[in-house]
Amino acid sequence: TKQLVGEDGVFLYRFETESTVYAALNKLLKERPEWKETSHESHFNLLIGERWKIPYARLGQGTTLRQVVNHYRATKDITIKALMVRTLRSYCDCSSLVDINELIPETYVCVPGGGLGDERETIDGSTDPNTIWICKPTAGAHGSGIAVVRGHEEALRRIDEAAPRASDAEPPKAFESAGPGDIWACSERWTKDGDSATGAEEPSGGEAKEAPPQSRRPAKGPTKRVALRPKPPKAWLMQRYLSRPFLLDGRKFDIRAVVVVTPQYQIYWYKQWILRMCSEPYTPDDLENRIKHISNHCIQTSSEH
Repeated sequence: TKQLVGEDGVFLYRFETESTVYAALNKLLKERPEWKETSHESHFNLLIGERWKIPYARLGQGTTLRQVVNHYRATKDITIKALMVRTLRSYCDCSSLVDINELIPETYVCVPGGGLGDERETIDGSTDPNTIWICKPTAGAHGSGIAVVRGHEEALRRIDEAAPRASDAEPPKAFESAGPGDIWACSERWTKDGDSATGAEEPSGGEAKEAPPQSRRPAKGPTKRVALRPKPPKAWLMQRYLSRPFLLDGRKFDIRAVVVVTPQYQIYWYKQWILRMCSEPYTPDDLENRIKHISNHCIQTSSEH
């Protein structure tokens, strides 16, 4: 049976994120005598980490403590913006209780350049050209890349501009060793010293000759990194902007609430929550002024107010 607390009667937590969202939590835990921070890789009660870096498969190993983490596993269908939209659509298609238009404004998933999964062809061409849209990268954070524009054509232009040029594109991802079953990754196998191991060698005269059969076997030991094809551009959301948002003192705001969900799907609501306000009053014009339209605190820190 796993223990609830450590040997000295305190809860141990490990903090592995630079997210400002959890900075306040880290400060609070440091002030509480019943909590103690640890750097141990496996012996802890609580792990606060980045969503995609939590070692779920290793939890519970190498420790006598009960362990919890700050993210549920496999939640990307509701935490990635584009996938959340499609999840809500699927739910509404299967349910007669709610209509998708009651949950979110008119929304389209768009891919820079019109790639796989792009929904721009479903946009009504008769849409008022003065309609205001907000464009959001689905994998973004800190308000980065968000734009508020007028007209769906301008919105699509902004999204297409986000597609990386060939000269700016990140190098393709790679993995350390291509095993016998990884022939889809690369048509060549590379040895430890970088020479091709496809079965041909180049003599001093520059003319290739057939290599001995024994040299055609895959190289053993660590291999050179093998490049895979680059990932496609990240999807964006193109969403109809709310023309009459709920305001507080004339300013836009959002609320961040914290809940705990147990394995039995019991939900505990933390009574204190965070309210983030824009530092300038809202007006439906001046769309380039992100301070008025985006309440994300990373945007508001650049305000003079």
